[in-house]
Amino acid sequence: MPLREPEAILFARNLFLPEDLGGNRYPYETTRRLGSRGHQVTVSTPRLRGRFPELPNVTYHLYPIWRPHPLISHLTNLASATLAARGLSRRYGAALVGSYDAGLALGWAGVVPRTPMVFLYHSEFYSEWVHARATVRQLLRRYMATVEKRVFALSARIIAVSQFSATQIRSRLPAATERVRVIPTGVDTGYFVAPRDKVALREQLGLPPAEPVVLGVGRLAGVKQFDRLVTAFAVASARGLGAHLVVAGDGPERANLERLVATYGVQDRVLLAGYCDPPRLRAFMQAADLQVCTSAFENLSLAILEGMACGTPVLGTPGGGTPELVGQIDAELVLGDDHTHTLADALPTWLADRERLHQLGARARQVAVERYDWERVVDDLETVCEEVARR
Repeated sequence: MPLREPEAILFARNLFLPEDLGGNRYPYETTRRLGSRGHQVTVSTPRLRGRFPELPNVTYHLYPIWRPHPLISHLTNLASATLAARGLSRRYGAALVGSYDAGLALGWAGVVPRTPMVFLYHSEFYSEWVHARATVRQLLRRYMATVEKRVFALSARIIAVSQFSATQIRSRLPAATERVRVIPTGVDTGYFVAPRDKVALREQLGLPPAEPVVLGVGRLAGVKQFDRLVTAFAVASARGLGAHLVVAGDGPERANLERLVATYGVQDRVLLAGYCDPPRLRAFMQAADLQVCTSAFENLSLAILEGMACGTPVLGTPGGGTPELVGQIDAELVLGDDHTHTLADALPTWLADRERLHQLGARARQVAVERYDWERVVDDLETVCEEVARR
């Protein structure tokens, strides 16, 4: 049951860029909807580029931060967030916390446990950055583990976005098991919708109207393994697959992917689309026959949910929470492993039956609407807030 009376809610996070998609959509969508339901929401976050959107019943408590490097960003965010939290004089029924920095700062400032904290666990602490630096990995992992356990211990409830995430939390702090709740990330099913005319959409995007289109979406980082997608597509093309590949996203691996495309000689069949604003990203998702997630793991991929809401089936690797999503469409959409040759073998098989893909796309849309719409997510968040506020 959602909160029966409007509540004062604090939402603390170390990054809030509402114009972005991806993980940054979570604070925007949840605070906007909580505010529209009458809750008085204070967003405590660093003062970053751009303007913050004016939302009903939502106010911003901004503080400075310096971001030249992840470690410096972490330290300055801890210091600034702690000082900012000490200036929060209002009494809150619950604090929704979307980052370890913010959770630790609220504890240091004494806001928690006076205000019960609901920690939103999206991923392990700085996972990608730490794993890329082997020389200091062990020391940083110890520090990360200490911060994680401290934040978990401060939390009245811990929200896991998938069963995979819930298992991660319990493995790190078994004592927190009873405080874990699984509430998935949501998707705007009113914005991400199936296309009215896929052929016309492809013409607008400069894509072939008749050949199958494969789509990869995400930040071009090592953990996403887009090099395997490009290589698998090139191998399948060499075997006779007639299709096009679009990779929507930008990041540090772009130059490497450009070299791979040139080396394989598939420039006429592979489009590295770069960063895509929401309308362009939605258009690519609507135009694709098949979306592919090649990540080593995802706790719960918003890109997969957005593709599903657009009526596009998603083929995914077996790591993390991906099987929980794509397995609801069809268990066969979960690859046996994340190896390049496995994907190279799978692409021609799936793209050969476009009628089946169309049917699976309709199923994907149904699952997104029935189980992952943002309104359902906020219903569940309200219920958790009520649990802790009663305490």
